[in-house]
This record gives sequence, C-alpha cells and structure tokens, in this order.
Amino acid sequence: MLPTAPLHWQGFYNNMTTSKGYCHQSRYTCKWAKLMIMIVLNVLIVLIITIKFSAFNGLSFDSEDNLYVGSVAGGRLYAVNTTTGDKSAIVAFPLGGADDVTIGPDGQLYWTAFLLGKLYTMDSDGQIITLAENLYGINSLAFNAQGELYATQVFLGDALWKIDLTGSMNNIKISDNLGGLNGFEFGDDGYLYGPLWFKDCIVKINCTTGDIVDVIVDDLNTPAAVNIDSKGNLYAVESGSGNVLCIDITAKQKTVIAILPRQLDNLAIDSNDTIYVTNRNTNGIYKIDSETGSVYVVTESTITYNALIICYTILTAVIFILIYLKKPILKRIKQSKKEKV
Repeated sequence: MLPTAPLHWQGFYNNMTTSKGYCHQSRYTCKWAKLMIMIVLNVLIVLIITIKFSAFNGLSFDSEDNLYVGSVAGGRLYAVNTTTGDKSAIVAFPLGGADDVTIGPDGQLYWTAFLLGKLYTMDSDGQIITLAENLYGINSLAFNAQGELYATQVFLGDALWKIDLTGSMNNIKISDNLGGLNGFEFGDDGYLYGPLWFKDCIVKINCTTGDIVDVIVDDLNTPAAVNIDSKGNLYAVESGSGNVLCIDITAKQKTVIAILPRQLDNLAIDSNDTIYVTNRNTNGIYKIDSETGSVYVVTESTITYNALIICYTILTAVIFILIYLKKPILKRIKQSKKEKV
C-alpha cells in the first residue's frame, strides 16, 4: 500500500490541480511578470535619459583654464571644451555624479557625490579616494587660503563640514540648520560667502565658529551659488529668476549683468575673469563677459530636463495602462458595444 500524503498537503495539491487553483496561480504569476516588465522598462528609460542628458551642476577651472563640470542626474564628471562645447567623461557613472567640483592646492580634483553622500578626490594615478561618506545631500565644496576643505549638505541635510583630507573620516560639523548653504566661496578676508537657498539671501560666515557674521544681500530669488573674481568682485546666480548678479560687498548692492533661462545651478570664473554658468534644466553652459554682460552659449540641449521628466511621466503612464489596464478597458468597450446592440 502506498503511503498517503498529509491532509494539508493533499488539500494544497487538490486546490492547485483544479482549474480554480491553476487560474489563481496564473493570475499571481502574471501580476509579478507585469510588475517586473514595468520596472525594467522604467529603468531603461531612466538610463537613456541619464546617458543622453547631463543636467550640468557644479563646475571649476584648473590652473590651465581646463573646465570640469559635474552632473548629478548624469552621474558623471566631465571635462568640457569651452570653445567647442564638446565633453568627455573623466569619472564614470555613478561615482561622477558631482553636484560640485573644485581643484585643490595639490592640483587634484575634488567633488561631491550628492546622491551617494560621499566626497571624493582623484590622485595623480587616477585612483578615486573617499574623504567623506554618509553625508547625503553633500553639495558644495571649496578650499580656503590655508588649504582646508569645507563642504555643505543641502536638501537631504543642512550642515557645514570641515573635511579631513587624510581620508581618516574625522570630518567635523561646523554648523547646521543654516538654511541651505549652497555654492559658496572664500574671500581674501578668510570668510566664507555663500547663498542660503531657503532664505533668499547671501551671507558671510566665520568657519571657525560657524556663525553668520553678516547678511550681504537679501530678497533674492532662490540664490544658488556665488564666486569671486581676481579683483574681489562677488558674482551670484539666482535659480528662480535666471539673473546673474554682481554684488558690491561693501555697499551691499546688487546689479543684474545678464539674464539667462531659469534654474541656473552654479558658476565658475576663469583666469581672465570670464564667468561660466551652468543650467541644469537646459543642460547648458553659458559664457558671460563680466564687463559687457554679453552671453555666449558654450553648449545647450534642444530639449529641457523638465520636458524630459514630463515625457517620462507620460510614457510611464502609457506603459502602466498597456500592461495593467489594457484588458479591462477593451472588455468594457466590448460590453458597451454589446449593450448598444
């Protein structure tokens, strides 16, 4: 006599061998298959967007006026030819997702990986070294005259840090809850000058105490970054308006020298005091004559990043309808036709 299976096994077997059991299993498998297809298609779309569209962020010149530009959305760090606009990735995805980049006193590249929460440097052999981690939203960075490196967290955090250059991760939090200290720079007086994104002002900060010493200008339209030229002139960009400003620190007065498309992200100044500005929405880099305010387009996309996001949203909705709602919709249409007949 053959041994009989336990009762609960028999019940499971009987249920699965009935048409109802198979049907239930089939529906369950089908739902997971549809979900996986949805995920794979979305990942492919995102990868295509990041490969084709950089959405430029922070930028910096080295001593020979070579321009380096980071891209959070593109996940890469680029070298950009300011004459032709051609770019080549020098740090690949995803480590190159730089929100800001600077050149250290040692001539090495330093950049912040916003989404990874890390700060990297690249040595002369091309080896990437991690100097900070678990600082999500790490955004801007700059060296002071003493060769000390400072960095901020914005959006996913709100803090100013002094970075340990030895790689021992003994990074020191200088201040927090500043109001979104974004692209900043050090003046010849040793103070940090930077915009507070959420407070619409540009401030002067003592990095020893972390205190805000003075408000240089306020009532701005989402200031994103500042930089200082060789003559000590302070320049700033407003993300909300597209204005490029020249600011008199002593008189605390601002002058609009150029108007660009909105969503400006950062700026850098070369050895000739020519200003270069990035726009994350147009994927653009713009060259500005600080004396005349004339603008030259270094590179720019024909479609904006916002438009891509809208297209992505629409495409995702279409995929969802085709995968999940196609049969119910067709079924309702057929029922409607039958009812009319």
